[in-house]
Formats: sequence, structure tokens, C-alpha cells
Amino acid sequence: FRLFNQMRRLPKVNLFKKLEKTRSLSNLPQMQEDYNTLKQNINSSFKIKLQDPHSVYANTMVNLSEVHVYGLDYDYTLVRYTPALIEEIYNNSKQILIKKLNYPIGLLGIPFDIKFSSRGLHYDIVEGILMKIDGTHRIQLGTAYIGRKPVKDEDIFRIYGSTHIPISFMNDTYGNAPRHKRLVHFIDNFSSAEINLLTDVAEYFLQHGIRYDPVNLYTDVHDAVREVHVKHQLHDAIISNVEKFIEKPSRITLLLERLKNAGKKTFLVTNSPFYFIDAGLKYITGYMNWRELFDLIIIDAGK
Repeated sequence: FRLFNQMRRLPKVNLFKKLEKTRSLSNLPQMQEDYNTLKQNINSSFKIKLQDPHSVYANTMVNLSEVHVYGLDYDYTLVRYTPALIEEIYNNSKQILIKKLNYPIGLLGIPFDIKFSSRGLHYDIVEGILMKIDGTHRIQLGTAYIGRKPVKDEDIFRIYGSTHIPISFMNDTYGNAPRHKRLVHFIDNFSSAEINLLTDVAEYFLQHGIRYDPVNLYTDVHDAVREVHVKHQLHDAIISNVEKFIEKPSRITLLLERLKNAGKKTFLVTNSPFYFIDAGLKYITGYMNWRELFDLIIIDAGK
């Protein structure tokens, strides 16, 4: 509404009528001049105050006095991890590939590059292509890679016919890919480790002339990353050095205390075992008996 009201107060300029009269190609310089004048007038009229980037905004009204129960998860809700944890997953998964599946030992010489990838990317299991796909299922040209090499736009059209990816190729929101689905969506916060390992191994194979099947590569890497999680290698590494892997928030304890003092009910639901969250919550809250901050705690939830 603020923008609309500011636009109503714009100077009365008959530039649109002038543009109508100057549409022929011979009048391009005049059209450019009129356009620049209009742009300058609009920019000088908009005085938008930037909002506080640390504030929380909601699309609908929420009266927190009417909310009596607050439920919290552990990973990336109460606890945030440092980039060192993603590198730990990457390195441990690489060790599994080398020791258990006889992948080349030369992979150990490849450093982890956290800047290469981010969550939200898609991976074509069949073609071995990492890419960014927008909300309308269109490949963003210039974002596709095989290994660490960009895929040319013409190759994207040759492989897929267009930039649009059929919904039948896609997996679900949480990255679960049934066998008939071609594209995996790396959506969680730990995704960078798996993405980087996939692309680094593929790049190593390409540089050394090693033939590989993209489907088998994806299966091996995915299973290795999963083993790091399932067999609690990650949990053991974190609790052995919480300062290295867990960010210590400044206000999480204050939040939990305020909820409790306001008479709110709080519960914690996590898939993790007790010994793991016990070490983390003692560290971030400063409470040796952090369970006093919750009315209900559910561990090994299997969500």
C-alpha cells in the first residue's frame, strides 16, 4: 500500500503519450531518453525504508497469547551446526567408499569445497547431472554440472528436449526417490556433503578416464552418507567435540525460560537418541538438567 500511495504522488508526466508517438525505429534515441526520464522520476519518488533483517514477519496475524503449546525439533531448530559438520560427513562418507567399495584412494586428495553447492538442488540419477530447477519445474540454464564441469545449454536441450522437467521425473519434497524417479531433490541441511561427494567422485573419474555408471555412483554415495548417519558415526563425532560442530546460540535459553515462565507447555520431538541430544542441549542451554525446560520429551521418534 505504501508503494501504491507513492506511485499516486508521482509527478504528472506525459511520457507515456510521448512514447506512443516515438515507437518507430528511427526514434530509438528519443525513446531511450524518455525512458531514462521516466525511470529517474520513479526512482526519485520511491523512498522505501529497509526493514529490520533480524525481525520475524508473518503473512497472517498470529496472536501468540492464544498459543498454549510449543513443539520443537532438535536438529536445525534448537541446534544449529557449523560448516565443519558437513565436512565431517563428506570425509567419513568418502572413507566408506574407499575402504568398503574399493573406490580410488586418490579421492582423499580432493578437499571439501563448501561454496560449491547448497540445499535445494536436483540431481539426475540417470545422466549424472546436478542442476537448479525452479518452482515451475524448469532447469535454470547455466546451473547444470557433470562433475565440476558446466553442461552446455545445447546439451540440456538435447538430453531433455526443453528446459521443462516432467513431474513424473521428480521425487517428493523430502528427497525420497522411488526407483522410477530420475531426479533427487537435495532438500535438507546436510545435503551439501552428498552433493559435493557425488560431483567430486564424478570429476575424478572423468579426469582419470575411468568409466562409471551414474546410477551406481549415486547409489554408492547415497548409501555411504546414509551409513554415516544410521551407524551414529556422526553422533559420536559431535558429542566428542561439541564446540567444533555446534553453534552456541545466545538467546535459546532465554526463549525457553520465557515460555516456561509464561505458563506455556513445551515439548521436544526428535529422531535422535537421548545420549546425543543430552550432550548438545547441556552445551547450548547451560543447564545440566535441561529437561526442566520441557514438559514432554520424545526421543527416537522415527518421524
